[in-house]
Amino acid sequence: MSNLSVRAATVVPAAELTLLFSDIEGSTNLVREYGREYDQILEKHFALLRTAVTKNHGVEVIAHSDAFFATFEQASDAVAAAVEIRRAMAGEPWPFGAKVMVRLGLHTGRPIPVSDPKVGYIGIDVHRAARISDAGNGGQILISSATMAALRTSEKFNEFDVRYVGVHRLRDLQYPEHLYEVAPGAEVVERRLRSVDARMTNLPTSTNSFVGRDRDIAKISELLKDASGHIVTLTGPGGSGKTRLAIEISKRLQDFFSDGVFFVSLEAIAEESLVLPAIAQVLGVLEFPGRSLLDGLKRIIGSAKTLIVVDNFEQVASAAVQLSEIASACPNLRLLITSRELLHVQMETEYRVAPLVLTGAKASPSEATLLFEDRAKQVVPGFSLSDDNAETVAEICRRLDGLPLALELAASRLKFLSVRELLSRLSAGLDVVGRSGKADQRHSTMKNAVDWSYRSLGSAEQKAFAELSIFSGGFRLESAEFLRGENLLEVVSSLCEKNLLIAENFGGEPRFRMLETIRKFGIELLPADRAEQLKSVHATYFLGVVESMAKGFVGPGQRGHVTRVLSEEDNIRAAISWSLESGLTEMTGRFAKALLWYWIPRGRFTEGLAWLERAAASLPENANPSERATILDVYGWLKMISGDYAGALPLFERAHALYRSLGQDDELAGSMTTLGITKAVTEGGMEGPEMIMTALEKQKEAGNPHGIALALIALGEGARAGGDYDAASQCYEEALSLMQDDHDLYWTGALLLNLANVHIYKEDWDQASQRLKNVFELAQEYDYPMMINLYVALKGRLALKLGDAKQAARLFGAVDSLLSSLDVHFEPADQAELDESIADAKGRLGAAYADEYAAGRSLSRDQAIALTLS
Repeated sequence: MSNLSVRAATVVPAAELTLLFSDIEGSTNLVREYGREYDQILEKHFALLRTAVTKNHGVEVIAHSDAFFATFEQASDAVAAAVEIRRAMAGEPWPFGAKVMVRLGLHTGRPIPVSDPKVGYIGIDVHRAARISDAGNGGQILISSATMAALRTSEKFNEFDVRYVGVHRLRDLQYPEHLYEVAPGAEVVERRLRSVDARMTNLPTSTNSFVGRDRDIAKISELLKDASGHIVTLTGPGGSGKTRLAIEISKRLQDFFSDGVFFVSLEAIAEESLVLPAIAQVLGVLEFPGRSLLDGLKRIIGSAKTLIVVDNFEQVASAAVQLSEIASACPNLRLLITSRELLHVQMETEYRVAPLVLTGAKASPSEATLLFEDRAKQVVPGFSLSDDNAETVAEICRRLDGLPLALELAASRLKFLSVRELLSRLSAGLDVVGRSGKADQRHSTMKNAVDWSYRSLGSAEQKAFAELSIFSGGFRLESAEFLRGENLLEVVSSLCEKNLLIAENFGGEPRFRMLETIRKFGIELLPADRAEQLKSVHATYFLGVVESMAKGFVGPGQRGHVTRVLSEEDNIRAAISWSLESGLTEMTGRFAKALLWYWIPRGRFTEGLAWLERAAASLPENANPSERATILDVYGWLKMISGDYAGALPLFERAHALYRSLGQDDELAGSMTTLGITKAVTEGGMEGPEMIMTALEKQKEAGNPHGIALALIALGEGARAGGDYDAASQCYEEALSLMQDDHDLYWTGALLLNLANVHIYKEDWDQASQRLKNVFELAQEYDYPMMINLYVALKGRLALKLGDAKQAARLFGAVDSLLSSLDVHFEPADQAELDESIADAKGRLGAAYADEYAAGRSLSRDQAIALTLS
């Protein structure tokens, strides 16, 4: 790692650019086939790219291996260059008769410029553009929704034939991307994109080879394929290789589990309530009001032939019954669990993972010696087993009980030691194990191996190693330097070289983490008072992170903010848990308030409610009233938005009373709105609406645009329910203007939908169409699934009003399918309006309605969206 990544955080992003990435499809095969002549092919390919880029006002950034990166100030120029590249590649008489095709990906954003000419730009937009290119096939030009939006504003838009190809999840990126293809040339055969969706897996990428364990792989695979193998638990001590074995088996079973193979890490999760949210996040299962996450998982997985690896389950063993319930409900689901102990649930089969086989020397090397040799080659190129070292290596492996992690730690030291010196130091450093059982002995061996690696560090490295173990789930360099107040680049690099830290990448940003076995060892080294001091600094730092991003969770830059918080979720959870355990009510409340609009738009109700339930239950009687009010208020919001108005009412009542007693006018006005809403829904009558009217006046007096908008939305909902569409429209329009000025895209989307609905009632078709177009662009950019569902429903209602009952029936069928796939329902008011339109369509079409509806129900999400755009 260079200083580049450290400096980049302080660089001001450039102006908006369109980024073009390309690479040659099947380049490895071309190298194999043409050997040295491939250089001529490669140079000709780069010449064609450079000509097209220069002609269309682009700037070349990097050309490396067969990859090419260029930037353009105008999206239309970038697309024109890509089309010209494809045309030139197809028409070129390639040397030796070779067939050369490139895949091209374009994305528009604000990359961060850096001074290193070998890099040019960094940041999430660069990463996204590269992943879009990766998703394509030879001859394809794929563009992001951001590039499409920029292209639409260009005078050259009509020169290009662009088609929508659906929503695709891209490797290493949290947000899915709505992709478009610039119409293919005649020679391009349509093929499935190479996105994550096409592979249906998120298995971690291995940085080194897998060695041995053929017998284990065969037996465990057989168990998982068997009809009775619903839950297979791999047990064994830390460092025995359970996780790597599970990943390797899963890779080999991807064809068998045709509906998906997924990896869920619980390494940094210590709360039972967070297990299901972790699984749901990996599977892309969203949480919606009125449906428990457990029911949602069971419904979405259903009969799909799916394998889910759940790693490090021993620290949340009490959640095992939930896994058992999911497995019981999903006949073709298989769960592969790694744990130091059994789950003790029905349908579970245990498979004990033994250390690697230790027998053999050079003539017949054991699995353990082969692993040691493989890892040694990574630090000493050319290292191999020989007559001179085979017995020494075999003895090292015996000393380490064949435990893979211990062997890898030891092998990393060959950069500085010979194998004989390594054995000598191991012999002096490892404690002699007494007469304890084999499991205890292996645990001691693993701990001693980590201890030996630790003691071989310099004093500065030892201190940094122990203190960095405070981080949960990894850290960025800047976070570590904040914690310790010093430059850590060299220390972190050294710990990576010694396998005590693992360097990774999340959303284009470098991160570092410890394996849990190693992290627990580091924590044990810290004196209790120093550990508490570090936890306090850690919690303060991550509170600052979420508070600095809270406003952005619903703003135009939300992708970057959400990605950052996702990368730090384990640290944030650890910080919240510490604040609760330490009785720091103010800190807990600030975390909850800052994360509220991170949780709500993404349907993270289970996690948010779990934290707030715990916080509310632990509030001491003498807690600061303002701090208590904050926790109760946030708790009420989560209850209300998740559909539990009855549960929200007493929370808002208590918060409202506290704000009143404290004389906190701003908070009091806000609580009047939410309390008024819950009273109106749960009790009826006029008290609720009158409270909202009072809240509106108070918010206007205070000059609070966001508070004014929320009160107007509530009043607009009441007017719409009463059939007063002019009043509803007026409230919504005023609220929309305020929310747009406030850059709140969540409420902007909701208001655009409400206005489209009102315009349909008022028969203002042009305005309804424009609002729906705005909704679609916003929903696809920020991945709001319920917004898309409501958009499709309203497009159906609009088609019906315009006289196309067949189109309406197909869209109503598509909505039914979309809602069923997510196992959700519309809110009662929205559903009543849809039912009214369905009845109208049935009356117009008669018996033909059923066929049109069925045709719509058979559409995929992407096909349904395409139908709305036709």
